[in-house]
Amino acid sequence: MSAQGIELKPATTVVGRVLDERGAPLKAFWVSRESLETEDGRFELSQRVGMTEVTFEAPGLAPRIFQLDVKPGKNDLGDVQLGRGRAVTGMVLDAVTRAPVVGALMEAASKRAKSTSPI
Repeated sequence: MSAQGIELKPATTVVGRVLDERGAPLKAFWVSRESLETEDGRFELSQRVGMTEVTFEAPGLAPRIFQLDVKPGKNDLGDVQLGRGRAVTGMVLDAVTRAPVVGALMEAASKRAKSTSPI
């Protein structure tokens, strides 16, 4: 049996607080698909050092996506505020007759707003 060295690296975390559009802390939300419940909206995630994408979501609010350059140690995002987003309305029309298409399903997609945070 041979001895192998184990290299321990310092803990790397991303911390902050998730707020609603009025500035009140959210008690239930997701950070990068991890479901969290807190009294004060605070979160702490273990992350690898380097570039990563972190997504914040909560029921009824628009998600926010951050591109982060995570450094060794504690990376503080501060307050992350989520808002309601925007509504999309319209009518689906037949391409030939221009008549409304009853029961049509629509999916809206766009480039998601991304924030870059040099933490």
